[in-house]
Amino acid sequence: MQVTVTRVFKKDTDKDGVKLMSKSYGKPYYKVDIQIEGSDEWYSGFANSMSEPAYNIQEGGVYHIAVTEKPKSDGNGTWKNYKLLSPEEQELAELRAFKAQQSGGVVSGAPTPVANNTSFQTAHTESHVTLDDIENSVDKF
Repeated sequence: MQVTVTRVFKKDTDKDGVKLMSKSYGKPYYKVDIQIEGSDEWYSGFANSMSEPAYNIQEGGVYHIAVTEKPKSDGNGTWKNYKLLSPEEQELAELRAFKAQQSGGVVSGAPTPVANNTSFQTAHTESHVTLDDIENSVDKF
């Protein structure tokens, strides 16, 4: 879905001042949290370096994201995580949303809509991905 970012918070240390390190690879990473237009909730994202697109998110910028929710370990609410979508992933998400709308249901694996943003605009892309390519990869998303 396409969102406008209203606030950005970046950090590379935990609450005790210790550098954030991935559990699986032991490499440093950055936590990049955002708020989006129409919502007061924070969405969590991650970047492995300052050169990654997620690290360079700017307030006022428009981005295509997928949102997932995960229950908090204490059972009190959920974490909302986002992932920036590539143009190909955005086209696939739009196709899934379109198919869900046509069937009157929800297609498994489709991004979770948040706030009241229901617009699905086609992302401009320079790649040569056809609709057949996207339809053939629907189950891989």
